[in-house]
Amino acid sequence: MASGDCLKIQASQVVLDCAQHTLRGTNFTGYGISIRRYGLLGAQAPTQVQVQNCRLTNFHTGIWVEAGSQLVIRDNDSSGNYDDVDPATRFGKFLGMTEGGGIRLNHTTDSQVLNNATTRQAIGIDVRYSSGVVVRGNTASENSAWGVNLVRTQNSQVSYNATANNVRKCTWGAGEVGYGCDAGGIAIQDGSNGNTIANNQVTGRNGNGIFIKAHALPCGSNNSIVGNTITGVYYNAVELGFCPGNKVNDNVMGEGLDGVWLGYAHNTEIKGNTISNMRNHGVISANSRNNVVSGNQIVSSNEGLFFYSERYEGNPQFAWLPAGDYRSHSNCLCGNTFQSNAIAVHLLDSTHNQVTGNIFQNNGRTFLVQGNGDGNNLQGYGVGLPVGQWLARRWW
Repeated sequence: MASGDCLKIQASQVVLDCAQHTLRGTNFTGYGISIRRYGLLGAQAPTQVQVQNCRLTNFHTGIWVEAGSQLVIRDNDSSGNYDDVDPATRFGKFLGMTEGGGIRLNHTTDSQVLNNATTRQAIGIDVRYSSGVVVRGNTASENSAWGVNLVRTQNSQVSYNATANNVRKCTWGAGEVGYGCDAGGIAIQDGSNGNTIANNQVTGRNGNGIFIKAHALPCGSNNSIVGNTITGVYYNAVELGFCPGNKVNDNVMGEGLDGVWLGYAHNTEIKGNTISNMRNHGVISANSRNNVVSGNQIVSSNEGLFFYSERYEGNPQFAWLPAGDYRSHSNCLCGNTFQSNAIAVHLLDSTHNQVTGNIFQNNGRTFLVQGNGDGNNLQGYGVGLPVGQWLARRWW
């Protein structure tokens, strides 16, 4: 057992192999293994350091990196470290940011986090202020905040990880107590750009599945969420807002509240996804423009697509938004297949959208347009019916 930092690495070209031995902390304080700057005034960051086959528990953070490059953190079990929720009820604060957990990298470049187990703490794997980091093949489940968390991290990859049941209970804004609280499987926060989130299994009761979070913070732009399986979330399989250039392509999503929640965003691409059995919407978009939603299969949801504008001027919740165009308009909702939804396409004060080339099968209602619908081009095809006949029978 140890208090404070148990093992400290302040050098380069080091291999630490624990051979499956366990380091156990005291009262969730300190770091099990720390990699720190060294030299005159701490000017040198370690390079080519490998930490493997270690078991770490009961620390504030199991493996903690102050800075480094060409690091490899692999085949460790860093579980059961600090959590900021009540262990019996999982009750804690609504998440802005939190600390503590399995593996934390700061100011790290060109490094790898491979095949680790990080469970039952606040955060599984936490990468901040870094670039060129590969997080692959890990298990990051049963954490109260996030399985994998990127903060101000660029051009990194989170792939082939399994992350399940990352959630907490808290008091929401109106005093309601419930699960969610901005917890989730994978979070991309506070200006993390150019990252690829690919081929992960995000299952079970995560608060959200994959969450690009930019509420009143620098944007997370040009990220790609590709080829993931996201099922069983409390809220949104994928949530993103306020930022441009993100892609949500070729994912499988099912059994949640909303498939993709998109807010105050532009130039987003949502293509080739299979979205099924959503309690609310397949894709829901508030105050977003110039987005492409194409080639998706949206099946057995309450509403397939819902694009709308809401009032934001004068709302203190959005006071931080810079001046700009935040109405819902000029989206391409094209070439999708809608099957067995209560409503296929719902537009509310959303204008100049191209809703073309879609296939509609056995939906309760094809189109519902409310409020200002100026400039919308709505066309629909039903299997076995010519265009005119389908519109006459199913439109409105």
